[in-house]
Amino acid sequence: MLARVLFRRVMSSASSSSSSSSSTIAKGAVGVLSGVPESQLSRVARIYIPCRTPEQQGTAKTHKWRLDFSNDVKWANPLMGWTSSADPLSNMVLSFDSKEQAVAFATKLGWDCKVEEPIVKKEPKRIRQYADNFAFTQAKKEDDF
Repeated sequence: MLARVLFRRVMSSASSSSSSSSSTIAKGAVGVLSGVPESQLSRVARIYIPCRTPEQQGTAKTHKWRLDFSNDVKWANPLMGWTSSADPLSNMVLSFDSKEQAVAFATKLGWDCKVEEPIVKKEPKRIRQYADNFAFTQAKKEDDF
């Protein structure tokens, strides 16, 4: 019941503060409803395109933008030896089709975000194949052999 009262208060304050859209939530309103501590809401979300893994030959899984949070506070669980964290957002990784969608999602939830632009490599001038060593060209003469 308390959650309903808080939700109504937050939604009424959000709708009264923004007349253009009723789906916009005030920046501090997310913590009230979700129960996430204030220290977690002040973190910066990282938006990036993941690089290829060393085993990949193609460009699979490199066309989606990702949003995640870095977590520096981890410890080893003394019972099982697993890595533990008190951060509820440390394992959350979201994928988006474009950078604008990721930024809009982060700002809608009141998160500050840092966008890391991908590094675009230049295409090589000519890709040589192994078969080019044995290709027949007119420049070679019979005397060269």
